[in-house]
This record gives sequence, structure tokens and C-alpha cells, in this order.
Amino acid sequence: MKKKLAAVTVTILLVSVITNSFLNGGKPDWIDVCYTLLACLLGILFVLRLEKRENT
Repeated sequence: MKKKLAAVTVTILLVSVITNSFLNGGKPDWIDVCYTLLACLLGILFVLRLEKRENT
């Protein structure tokens, strides 16, 4: 489950960064990249916490 979650998170992050890059004319906006990365990490932690609760 953790490998699948990590793969989905990386895919979402890459798609978000590429989309943001196209919308900004090819220039990466580092603040948006950092916020997207933070949101993905928080999403991972949330899902792992839910998974831990289900297993106990």
C-alpha cells in the first residue's frame, strides 16, 4: 500500500508541477511547487494515519 501511495503522490506532484509550468509560460513558480509538495506530504500522512487506525 505504501509503494502505491508514494507512486500516486509522485504522479500528482509531477502533473501539478508540469501544469503549473505550462500556465506560467514555462517558468516554474517555486512557491506553488512547494505548496503542492507540502499538500502531497500532508495527504500521505493523513492516509497513513487512517490506515494505521484501520489496522488496530
